[in-house]
Amino acid sequence: MEEDKKTGKDIKASTVSFTPEQLDLVQKMIEASKSSDNTRGVISRYTDVRDSKSVDNVNVSRFDGKFVIGFKDLNTDPYKKAARYSESKFDIKRKLNDQPFVTLLLSTGDDAKTEEKEVSLVEYMDNREKVECKVSSIKESVIIDDKGLLGRQSAGGISAGSVDDDGNFLKPVSVRAEVKRIERVIMVEVPGFKKPVKFIEAFLA
Repeated sequence: MEEDKKTGKDIKASTVSFTPEQLDLVQKMIEASKSSDNTRGVISRYTDVRDSKSVDNVNVSRFDGKFVIGFKDLNTDPYKKAARYSESKFDIKRKLNDQPFVTLLLSTGDDAKTEEKEVSLVEYMDNREKVECKVSSIKESVIIDDKGLLGRQSAGGISAGSVDDDGNFLKPVSVRAEVKRIERVIMVEVPGFKKPVKFIEAFLA
């Protein structure tokens, strides 16, 4: 496991649930699939907050009488690295096309078999229940997202506007667009589980 030399913290990306960017995408899909009514209250993922770095309890979702421990990654293309947690389908209940559907990963405990259940994202958000659970520990991971290269070279590999003191063309310097972020992994004591369950912070919203 690789560590940041300055902070000593794990920089390996977590494999659980959503990244903040993925959760933001999911939230936008929910808003797009609902009506234009924006009167809903503000959602908070915490039940007891005194210090932003110290959370005592969080809300864990339940659906169909089981705890939701994640969403299934629907990406089956080995050439694509990005996870895909939803797919667009016709919602029979709401009679709407192109609605996001997710496959929930459900469990009642360590020894229970994890079940998969496909539901519309709106149905999940509207019908899930929240259970307050104690936080065991919180870990921070440094993650660097590669957004590609900034700027483009000309066809000849040089930039017409870049020259040195002697009038020679200079090869442009490529700059990699990288975004550094902190991902908080929260270990939660969930009823029925012998060991704390790992959630990334965004999934508890």
